[in-house]
Amino acid sequence: MAKKNILISVIIPCKNEEKNIERCLNSVVSELRDLDQSEVLVIDSRSTDKSMEKAKQFPVDIIQLGDKWFTAPASGRYLGCINTSGKYILVIDADMELLPGFLAKAIDFLDKDEQAAGVAGIGTEYYEDGSSREDMYQRGDKIADVYLLAGAAIFKRQALLVSGYFNPFLRAEEEHELCLRLIKAGFKLFSLPYPMIKHYTSLKNDNFKRRLKAGMYRGIGQMFRLTLKQKNFSFIYLVRFKLFYLFTVFIMGSCWAIFNGLNNSNSLIFFIWLGIIICMWLFSCYIKRGFKKGTYSLYKWVLINTHIFLGILEATSEINEYPKDVIIIKKRTDD
Repeated sequence: MAKKNILISVIIPCKNEEKNIERCLNSVVSELRDLDQSEVLVIDSRSTDKSMEKAKQFPVDIIQLGDKWFTAPASGRYLGCINTSGKYILVIDADMELLPGFLAKAIDFLDKDEQAAGVAGIGTEYYEDGSSREDMYQRGDKIADVYLLAGAAIFKRQALLVSGYFNPFLRAEEEHELCLRLIKAGFKLFSLPYPMIKHYTSLKNDNFKRRLKAGMYRGIGQMFRLTLKQKNFSFIYLVRFKLFYLFTVFIMGSCWAIFNGLNNSNSLIFFIWLGIIICMWLFSCYIKRGFKKGTYSLYKWVLINTHIFLGILEATSEINEYPKDVIIIKKRTDD
């Protein structure tokens, strides 16, 4: 699939995005219209809707994952990287819209800084209820040195060749794991103060169930395990995953209190710990302004972090073990 003399490759993982794929491809193709040295590759994770029928109408290449392969957004991103050849790689999801003018600014920045491995711009999240959230991914009004490029981003292929591509076996957090490898390899990542994408997603309150069903919280645990194995564990985790550490203390304290309560005639420790749990529940109810919402919030917290623990216990295969014999659905030369 790889072509020669390509300046930028755009890779778009897709699964059942018939509502969004046309908007995404229209925005990408429009931005690349005056750029001959470009390619667009859609990576289909066995969609069952009309996503690929719509994608075939555009001047793009399309490949598909095997029927029994492990599938996640990371899988599509990995296969997109190894099946393209551009000097730069733009990773964008099918439910996103690329905004005009960003590519030129990003490429110009990357050209001028040898240490820069990747950049991203400002993204805005649009929900089905009509609300939105600005600066969802990168934020700020100036160029900033960052540790994570989440969502959509542009990477230098040469930097990815040094650090390794996305890990295709991660259920989530593949960007975080990759960015830590890039930083360890001596590269830098930057946030640019320019609008980059619009992201169209489900209602905010639906994200918990959707993420849980997709195994995304287990992906956090996978990422923890991998970064510990690679000795990439960073102080960044102390901030980003502070609620997980609180949960770890909570579980350890609970186990200790239960053990002492069962093995000690003096059960005072057990009742003190039970009182702490009740206080946590009441505090959650106060913050959420209601017993029902507070109880549900505490339930989510427990369930999310339990899945993170399950992910830590899950061994992740090596990147080079992922299948590479993709199914070619469409070549651009077929147009």
